[in-house]
Amino acid sequence: METCCFLFRNFIRGFIQGIGIMNYFWQIISLGISDILVLILCCIFRNQFFNTLAFLCIFCYHFLFLSIDLCFLLIFKSPLIFGSLDYDQLLFALICALIVSLLLFIICVTIANFLTFCRRKRQ
Repeated sequence: METCCFLFRNFIRGFIQGIGIMNYFWQIISLGISDILVLILCCIFRNQFFNTLAFLCIFCYHFLFLSIDLCFLLIFKSPLIFGSLDYDQLLFALICALIVSLLLFIICVTIANFLTFCRRKRQ
């Protein structure tokens, strides 16, 4: 299920970015909608993930992409909405959190695969 989430999300995002290259506003809105769709699908199929930590990591990963897309939309529509907040630092923090969630997922999958391999070897 984890692979399907990543492949489906990447396929949809690539398709939207290819089609919506001419209009940035509609491209960002479409990406946000696709992020919401992937989050809903993750929640529907949360019992299909191999463990809860993997689900939480993937959910955070997709939620952070939604947050980044919303920030880009807000910056595009009204850059003054952030006021004195430095939105470059906000985006940097969101991207760092995105990387951490992806790394946690990779570690979780690696440990799960290692434990499965060790169990099979004992049998």
